[in-house]
Amino acid sequence: MNASQYISLRYPVSIKDYNNQTKSITNNLEFENAIKYAIDNCSENNIVSLDFAQTITNGSWKIAYFFKDSDKTTSYSGYKFAFKNDKTVVATKDGISTTGQWDYNIVNGAKEFKIYFSYSSLLLHKLDYSWVLFEFNNSVIRFRDITNSNYLYFEKN
Repeated sequence: MNASQYISLRYPVSIKDYNNQTKSITNNLEFENAIKYAIDNCSENNIVSLDFAQTITNGSWKIAYFFKDSDKTTSYSGYKFAFKNDKTVVATKDGISTTGQWDYNIVNGAKEFKIYFSYSSLLLHKLDYSWVLFEFNNSVIRFRDITNSNYLYFEKN
């Protein structure tokens, strides 16, 4: 599929997992979780394991998609984010830099990412959240909030 193509599903749908067990999927979140589970648990998955901290601190990133109650991606156009090893993050736009904090932990088996900017930058402060790492590689990092169906995607600059 390309960027202008979309797919829609009519729920419920039935899937078979890698153990050949049929499961009923009733919404997008269950579908995403089934995909993530398959990726994480497939014995044939030969993807090389990447270190998240090493990946995020390598180079600068831009926000490719930010959805929190509505699509807010364009508000962050032009920002570059540099995540540092000392757990600081520097957001730069038009020569103006704002420093915040980031952290990454495993909580109940979920890979949790937190970002914090002070209230002095209300726009950047809106990114503050405890995000769950959904997917990452050397060029894309995707977070989501399962409870509220919010998403934050970074792409390598």
